[in-house]
Amino acid sequence: MNNFKLIQEHFTQLHCPYCDISFTQESVKLIREEEDYWVVKVSCTSCNQSAGIAIVGIEYEEISLREAKNIPKYKGLTPGEEIKFSAQPPISANDVIDAHHFIQELGSDWMKYIRNN
Repeated sequence: MNNFKLIQEHFTQLHCPYCDISFTQESVKLIREEEDYWVVKVSCTSCNQSAGIAIVGIEYEEISLREAKNIPKYKGLTPGEEIKFSAQPPISANDVIDAHHFIQELGSDWMKYIRNN
């Protein structure tokens, strides 16, 4: 769960679409943690509006302690572990339209697609 701080810190760089106030770490709540992705809910702590749900892809890479000494230290990481966020190309307008159509087709009972432990 320490690495969740990195995701929270990422969202603090974004602004609420309703009041334009920066999100805080408390704005991001972990809904579900899977092996290769986390589902988080983002809400504004200033205006209390929900900004939505995000699915964050996670890659874990085991490294030796010797290698760990040569990488920058990030708050929340434990020795020998590194979270790698793959460099992805920018999201295009077509990507947004495709995602919109996909989400629209899920229906009002979309929660059934999120696994429960």
